[in-house]
Amino acid sequence: MRRALITGLLLIPGVLFAQSETERGEIAWKAGMTFALQGSADSALASFNRARAIAESVRDTSLLSAALRGAAEVQSVYFGCNDSSFALLRRAQESSIAGDRAAGLVLLRRLAGAGRLEEARALHASLFADLQGEVPRTITRESVSYLTAQAAIQRAAKQHSAALATLRRARAIADRLANGDVADSAARVPLTDINSQNYWVTFEMADLMLTSTTRGVASKTEGKALMDAVATATDEPEEGNERRFGAFRLADRLAVNAWRCTLRGETCPVPPPRGCRTS
Repeated sequence: MRRALITGLLLIPGVLFAQSETERGEIAWKAGMTFALQGSADSALASFNRARAIAESVRDTSLLSAALRGAAEVQSVYFGCNDSSFALLRRAQESSIAGDRAAGLVLLRRLAGAGRLEEARALHASLFADLQGEVPRTITRESVSYLTAQAAIQRAAKQHSAALATLRRARAIADRLANGDVADSAARVPLTDINSQNYWVTFEMADLMLTSTTRGVASKTEGKALMDAVATATDEPEEGNERRFGAFRLADRLAVNAWRCTLRGETCPVPPPRGCRTS
């Protein structure tokens, strides 16, 4: 009895230390996000690397994956270092816990954007193997993620009409999620009505309409109306199924912020990448 008590007391400091370090890691990750959104790329990288080191020391795979994703997005957006970004994202995916698709989704979009469509399609099939045949019948966040990832691949393949149709399906599911899965209520929601579930879907629809030259997709008027609605929305976007560390979407957040500045009559463009550097 006494030996067990002594052993327990000896273990407690280690447990408390691990908890304290985990909290410090989460604070470092949040600081990385804040610095990145403010344009302080060096400070963002330093914070994400600090979170990464803590995650490795306490073996927190969720924190590790989130820190690697954050560093990967900073490397891509601010430094244009694609090789390093891809390497970080692959490691982030490998570190993800079961059910956390955040790193895989960022990697999928990067692969599609780089024209590596077969790799992106293979990753999509792997990420959503458990949902095959269920989308769009299931009204879940995972179905929305499945469809928006599919639309990203279609868009990269220049299939803009298919991409917009897929995004409309995703938006319909997102609206049902926000309206208690009541189809009639969701169907009456205007596209400019932005909520936490449809925020990023609407952003992607708006961006596609504004940049496409495909007839029936390109629409400066509708695209602007949707982007205005996203930029002025009061609801925070739903971050997916990994609630502890949501999707960062640095480039998209900066794009929304730039649009918001335009609405205020200000100019705050996303700076061009300033050269590759190691993480």
